[in-house]
Formats: sequence, structure tokens, C-alpha cells
Amino acid sequence: MYAIQKTVMTLLLLVATAAFATGSMANGDNASKAAPMKFVGTFYTLGEDEAITSYHSDGTMSNVASENFSDDAASIFEGRKATGAHGVWRVVGDNTIRVTTIRFLTETFGHNFKPDGIILKTTWEAVFDEPVQGRSPGMYVETIYAELFLPGQNPITDEPLRRIELPFGQRAVRLEVE
Repeated sequence: MYAIQKTVMTLLLLVATAAFATGSMANGDNASKAAPMKFVGTFYTLGEDEAITSYHSDGTMSNVASENFSDDAASIFEGRKATGAHGVWRVVGDNTIRVTTIRFLTETFGHNFKPDGIILKTTWEAVFDEPVQGRSPGMYVETIYAELFLPGQNPITDEPLRRIELPFGQRAVRLEVE
């Protein structure tokens, strides 16, 4: 008899736990995987500074600009070759995320990172379209804030050599699988 009571109590606790877990996932204030799915995906930036940016469900992101590996002096990297950007994102509004990335740039017209390379840390806010079936079809970035660091500096804790505000004003659209 005692074993049956213990089994029934265990089952009731499991049901209660499942009910509370499902309830908290539906809460918009919770940073569960259900809430940010409108942001998760791969986006193509339209216009002058083309790029492909992917926002992952674990809060990380990756970005490759069309001029990443160019050493053209007219490029956005001013003659430096750049790695892809990797970073993190977090929700800061109903349809807005804040993104922080880090990438490395080579020496001017060179192929080495040291001694004259740069660490480029960028931050921007992406404002997403209203979701359609749970996912936003596109986003808009108004301004990108860049901070420059020398090799050996820590872009998280050290003071940057220079801060730059770059007007961006470009739209990106979600890449969809057909």
C-alpha cells in the first residue's frame, strides 16, 4: 500500500513540474527558446555594405561581410583583410536585439595580424519587423558603433584606442529555405 501511495505522489509531482515548466516557457518575460525565435535565422544585408549574418538560438552570432578578404583601399576595412565577425546578442526590446561582435584585421596592405593589426569590436541594435508565423521577415540597423584595439589588448576590459560611430542605415532580409 505504501509503495502505491509513493508512486501516486511521484506521478503528481511530475505532472505539477511539467505544468509549471510549460507555463514559464509561455511567459514573454522569460528568455526561453520560444521567445527569441523571431530573431533566430540567417539574414542578407541589402545595399552598399552587403553581408550575411546568422543569429543562433544560443545567443551567439556570426557575420561575413562581402569585403572581408579584400585588400582594396576603398573597402570598408581600408586595405586590411578581415576575419568574419563572431559575437553575442540579447533581446533589449519587443522587436530589438543588441549585438556585440569581435573581428581581427590584418596590417595595412599586409597579410599578418601582428605587429600592426587591429581588433575591431562592433555594437549595434537590430530592429526586427513584426513576426509572421513567429519569425521576423527582416530587420533594420541604423548605426554601428566601432571600437579599435591593438593586438594584445583585451577588447572586453581595456580602453579602446578609438571609438567610431558609423551611420549604417541598411535593411537585411531573412534567407528562407524553399
